[in-house]
Amino acid sequence: MARSELAEKAFARIRETVTDQVEVIEEEDLLRIEPVTSGGFAVQIHDDVRELTIAAGGWHSHSSDLDEICDCAMWLFTPFYRIVQTKRSGQVVKARLERFEPPGQWEVMEKLGILFGWFGRKTTTVLQQNVFEVPQEFLARFPTGAIGSDGFPLS
Repeated sequence: MARSELAEKAFARIRETVTDQVEVIEEEDLLRIEPVTSGGFAVQIHDDVRELTIAAGGWHSHSSDLDEICDCAMWLFTPFYRIVQTKRSGQVVKARLERFEPPGQWEVMEKLGILFGWFGRKTTTVLQQNVFEVPQEFLARFPTGAIGSDGFPLS
C-alpha cells in the first residue's frame, strides 16, 4: 500500500526537525521516534490513509491535522508534555496526555480508556522526558520557580 500524502508530509517534517538525540525508524506506514539515551519512551506515527494516529505509552489519538500531529510528536520529547498511565495488574487500562501550562499546572489534553483489566492492583505511572531543548520564549511564559534546574516543571 502506498503511503498517504498526509503521512509523506508528516514523516518528512519530522525527519527535518529531529536532532541526533533521537533515532527515526521509518517503515511504509509507520514512523517511530526513539530517544537515543535510555529512560525515555518512543513516539509512533501510523498512516491510517485518511488520518494519522500518534501513539506513546499506551495513549493514542487520531488526527488529519499535520501541524497537530507533528507538534505533539515533538513536544512529547520535552518535559512539558507527559503521558499518565493507570495500570491494573501491570496492564495499562487508562492513559492521558497532559500539557504543562502557565502559571504552572498540568492540563489534561486527551484521555483514553481501555475496556478490559478493571481488576487487580491499581498503579499510576508518569512518562515524561527531557530530550529536546525548549525555546526560551516558551519558558518565559512561566513564573519564576515553575521550572526546576533540571528543566522539568515543578508541580
